[in-house]
Amino acid sequence: MARRASAIEKLRTQGHGTLIVDAGDALLQNPLAPQIAEGDLNKAEAIMRAQAMAGVELMAVGEAEVAVGISRLEQWALQTSQTLLCANVTHRGGRAPFKPHAMIQTGGVKVGVTSVLELPAREKAGLELLKRARLRVGDPIQAAKREVKTLRASGAELVVLLAHVGADRIRELAKVQGINLIIGAHAGHMYSLPMHEGTTYYVEPGRRGQMLGHVQLRLGVGWTPDTPLVDDSPRHVLYSEARHELDELAKGKGRRLTKSDPRLARAVSLVNRLRTTPEPTGPHRIIAKLVTLDQAYADNPAIKGLLDASRATWINKPPKGVRPLPRGIQRVRRAPIQIEQ
Repeated sequence: MARRASAIEKLRTQGHGTLIVDAGDALLQNPLAPQIAEGDLNKAEAIMRAQAMAGVELMAVGEAEVAVGISRLEQWALQTSQTLLCANVTHRGGRAPFKPHAMIQTGGVKVGVTSVLELPAREKAGLELLKRARLRVGDPIQAAKREVKTLRASGAELVVLLAHVGADRIRELAKVQGINLIIGAHAGHMYSLPMHEGTTYYVEPGRRGQMLGHVQLRLGVGWTPDTPLVDDSPRHVLYSEARHELDELAKGKGRRLTKSDPRLARAVSLVNRLRTTPEPTGPHRIIAKLVTLDQAYADNPAIKGLLDASRATWINKPPKGVRPLPRGIQRVRRAPIQIEQ
């Protein structure tokens, strides 16, 4: 969490409009446990506060969020000024506990964001969790169509869908007209490059919070909501790799290089591949990549302090017969969206 905040801050300093979102399952490592221990609830609250400090504005609701309790989740969201999104879930009584969509102005562009939740039928424990929470889950396809229509009518220039669904459903959702980008979660897939269905792109940065998904949208003159984006990710990946190799070579000043040096050969190969890779046509582009949260990013001091201070409350004292939940990296997925115009 602390490294992720540093990576997000670095992206913000680039001067473009930035929107930070979470596609769900951020709060608990094992939301399907028979009973959630008090220590894990304390940890979940600390994570939600850390997310707010890192700049997360919109959170999709996954089973991990449902497991902490709807009233508790709503209270935390109010305290941290975060917006919970889910367009196809209602209480048994008919009340919608979460907002169906949000409109955010960033980088001079109106971005409409909506979210849907669905667990595959084979995931019996997850479906039982939703039942215990007295939630009704509607058709995610119909909900997406409805919300896209509403957002477009409200002036959204980009529509982003946070899809907390199985892998097969994402492909179906990508066929819904009017969605520019889908950020997936739950399935745990890791796409190093964006996938697409027609003019809709979809990304998913894996599981356990080891990667930060970064989607950059470059909108040129003449952009309209229905204008297709062109994927410039492969060329950007080559550029980043070539730049890294050249930077590593530059660190070895004073050391003699030979033509047979494998580092030099790799750098030359990447540069040549970059030169021969054609630039895509069209002024409106999408560049998606995964950012590895390694030691290149220092811990954000404020968030590290928050987590360290609350760590003592994470000690679980489970009821008799219930095994303690394993401690580890939380499953957090999010994709900062940068918009240039």
